[in-house]
Amino acid sequence: MASENVLAQLESLVRQRPRNTTDDNTLLPDFVCAYFEHIREEQLGNRSAVELLAAAQAHFELAVQRTPQQPAVAVVPLAASQNGCDMAVMTAALLITAAELHWRGGVHALLAASVLIAAGSVLTCVLRSRAIAAQLRERG
Repeated sequence: MASENVLAQLESLVRQRPRNTTDDNTLLPDFVCAYFEHIREEQLGNRSAVELLAAAQAHFELAVQRTPQQPAVAVVPLAASQNGCDMAVMTAALLITAAELHWRGGVHALLAASVLIAAGSVLTCVLRSRAIAAQLRERG
């Protein structure tokens, strides 16, 4: 369960938003609560309530605009990934690769960084899937 403090901050942010008369806008507070309902605090990382609200609102707006029976996909870069680790790895790999190309003519650093980031992604998926499965088992 997400931290009550973060949920309270999110709820406060949603309620501070200017009121719009559209039906979709009235659903946003409930959507935000449901969006973060089953997320553990450690999964939120160092994100502020403002960043978390922006992510939920982007998904909400995409869902509202979606045509029925049609998938809707948007790729939106985050201001910072989990502790910026994957971006730091990729940046270092690109700098090393530039030097490697000049001196050796290879791209081994870039390949190694890609494998490292992919492995981290797989590990994250496995851990999150296990956590979700455990929550589902608890519910029965």
